Amino acid sequence: MPHSTLALTLNHRLIRQLRTQIKKHKKILSMQTGQILGKYIDPVIALAITILLSPLLTARYLIAIYYTGTGFEKISITGRNGTSVDLLEFNSDFPGKSMASLINIIKGDIAFVGPAINSGHNSDVLSVKPGLISIYRLRKKVRIAHEDEESANLEYLYKKSFKSDIGIVVRNAISSFLGGSKEYHTPYHIDFFNIPVWNTSMNDAVKWILMNTKGKVKKQFAFVNPDCLNITFKNEAYKKLLQQIDHVLPDGIGIHIGSRMQKVSLKENVNGTDMFPILCEEATKRKTKIYLLGSEPGIAHKCSEVMKQRYPGLLICGTHHGHFDESYNPEIINKINTSGAELLLVGMGAPRQDLWIADNLDKLNTKVAMGVGGLFDFYSGNKIRAPRWIREIGMEWSWRILQEPERMWKRYIVGNPLFLYRVFRYGKHQDESNDAVIKSNELDHRYNTNYVKMNIQKVTWSITKNVQHLIKRSLDIV
Repeated sequence: MPHSTLALTLNHRLIRQLRTQIKKHKKILSMQTGQILGKYIDPVIALAITILLSPLLTARYLIAIYYTGTGFEKISITGRNGTSVDLLEFNSDFPGKSMASLINIIKGDIAFVGPAINSGHNSDVLSVKPGLISIYRLRKKVRIAHEDEESANLEYLYKKSFKSDIGIVVRNAISSFLGGSKEYHTPYHIDFFNIPVWNTSMNDAVKWILMNTKGKVKKQFAFVNPDCLNITFKNEAYKKLLQQIDHVLPDGIGIHIGSRMQKVSLKENVNGTDMFPILCEEATKRKTKIYLLGSEPGIAHKCSEVMKQRYPGLLICGTHHGHFDESYNPEIINKINTSGAELLLVGMGAPRQDLWIADNLDKLNTKVAMGVGGLFDFYSGNKIRAPRWIREIGMEWSWRILQEPERMWKRYIVGNPLFLYRVFRYGKHQDESNDAVIKSNELDHRYNTNYVKMNIQKVTWSITKNVQHLIKRSLDIV
């Protein structure tokens, strides 16, 4: 090898090594800067907020005293390096309980942003202060915390910097506005326009789906977002189907907001795009055979290749595009059946995908079939999904508009407010119906009471009359 070529190769290697070292040192410097700033800036900011809000904090303290007799409630938590810390909260259920935790930040017990409080005993997690705000709690507000707390904490530590902490604070403020902070009761189903939406977690839904692939009875699942529920007002067949199938799963921030409008809490946003990798991972362990049907020609196949590379051993036993007419149904059904698939994922858009499954489920050998919308496009790389930080503030729909403005603007700009208006009207109608039932029950009760009283009076009068007649006859005899 000529000396010039050798020198050039060595130079390239040296440059790559230097770049790697620079990136590594930048990462370490960023983390150290974040820790130093967090050590001094957090208490200073907390003190400034406390002084600024002192009238409000004083009022909140007095409210706690008035209702409970004590101002603060102490909650024992695990602090940095495993030390025990008393986290302060204002007593009583009045809003603003956690504002008392500013005192803990001033004292240096906790930080504004950090790993979730009391979220495990991992040594890396315990090496930093727990945070009043955490990635896990942020995602939980918009119902996309599908991973466990420890995984979210480790993700936070890996990406930790002053800049990332600022981003988490901003995203937390937005998600608090959209997702709310108050928790309501969590019913098994949430009623949207007489359609029961299954209120479950992502992990439970995945387990239930895969468990039924080994069952004897065929099952159909569907996802619904605000657009799907808007369609049911124009498509009666689709609405009846959603009312009858085994489970309808909640998809999107709109369903979460709609649930809160009905004073109930949604457990998780169980959308198909987040579910797919979890489903594939579990299906790999259980050796479940999957068939992908839908999207443009070649997209489902590409999606299959990507997922099989990501999860070695994943059994995707066939794919077919979704652009076909009814005359090809027998051929496609035959392909699915001969593949030996146990789980069929159909991505042809709602309501077509769900109605197609319902029409052909009795002809299919698959035990479970479910409509999954456009997820094949995302996992094939045909379309780019919204970054995680956009999903964390419940704004994935805005990303979809930017990607496909002509197709998506009406669905979201018009459809989302229309859906929320319909939820409001439906809730109001339900309240009026409940009031009517209560009034009807009260009237029934009054009527029944009067009826009983009237019958008692009749019986009393009859007994009195008969007794009088008997006495008169007795006197006549005497």
